Amino acid sequence: MGFGGLSRHWTVWKAAWLAEAGKGSGTICRNDPQGASRKWCLTPSSTEFLPAVLEIQQAPPSPIGRAILWTILAVFTAGTLWATFGWIDIVATAQGKIIPSGYSKVIQPYEAGVIATIHVQNGQSVKRGDALIELDPTLNRADRDRVSNEYRAAKVDAARLRALIAGSPTFEAPSDGDPQYVLLQRQLLRDQLAEYQARADSAQHLIDQRRAGLDQTRENIRRLEATVPMDTERAEAIKQLFDHQAASRMDFLQAEEQRIDKTQELAGQRKKLLQDRSALAEAQKNYQVFVSEFQQSKQVDLSTTETKVASLVQEVTKAGQRADFQRLTAPIDGVVQQLGVHTVGGVVTPAQALLVVVPQDHPVEIEAQVDNKDVGFV
Repeated sequence: MGFGGLSRHWTVWKAAWLAEAGKGSGTICRNDPQGASRKWCLTPSSTEFLPAVLEIQQAPPSPIGRAILWTILAVFTAGTLWATFGWIDIVATAQGKIIPSGYSKVIQPYEAGVIATIHVQNGQSVKRGDALIELDPTLNRADRDRVSNEYRAAKVDAARLRALIAGSPTFEAPSDGDPQYVLLQRQLLRDQLAEYQARADSAQHLIDQRRAGLDQTRENIRRLEATVPMDTERAEAIKQLFDHQAASRMDFLQAEEQRIDKTQELAGQRKKLLQDRSALAEAQKNYQVFVSEFQQSKQVDLSTTETKVASLVQEVTKAGQRADFQRLTAPIDGVVQQLGVHTVGGVVTPAQALLVVVPQDHPVEIEAQVDNKDVGFV
């Protein structure tokens, strides 16, 4: 179509627009199709007398249709660009609450107690470690002292038992032991050692007696073993003399009686030797059993005491912690809120909410419960 066609269309559209709006002269000039150098012009009123077909052909087209077309194209283009590059905000509604970022700290007692002092009031600012409420420590202090005394006494008992097992007449007491109790345990150690030594000496004395009896029996056997052959030979010699009537029957009988007595005595001493050996072995066994039972008994006592010491270490720690729990302090810097107790001497129960410390100068956070269908949009 070229620039000439565009120019002609622009001229026609402009004239039609001005004619429609009632502005300008309303004259429309066009190039004569028979010659490029000729032009002819029509006014709006001159077209009214033309035939209907020519009036339609010569009258400029209405710009409203094109305006509507361009408007539609513009809206479509804008919608396409917005759909491509635009963002849509999706709103997800959820229930929740606004809380400090550090969370409020609820102050609760560890166990039941009686309020001794209230150091704060609602709205008061506190620093970490500041005392908030103190409970009466009397009962817990007494319990802590009792457990501590038992612990120190158990350590002294363990030291005494170690010395008793080793046979030492004294022991080195723990540095924190009660001096009076240490003296009593040292005296008890000496008494126990004396009793043990007395029983051990008695058992050893019985062993010595049994050994002496055994030695005597052995000596008798050696003597009889030396004399019995001579008595036998003497009796046989007198029998030969008696057979030849060179000795009296009385001499023969006396010699025979002496041989029999010595022989029986030797047999008795040999039997007694076995008894003495058995008695000595039994006495030695009793001594060993006594010593072993004593050592074993004291080892059991020591093991029990050491177990008690280990248990009391935990009890002392727990009692100390319980005593410390009687003083409630601020866990963070913040402001006291919701103070629930106001009476000194009042009773509190375990885990009772006494007050709340709200963090100070902390940003707030929203804690919300979002439905599963909205999780992807949050």
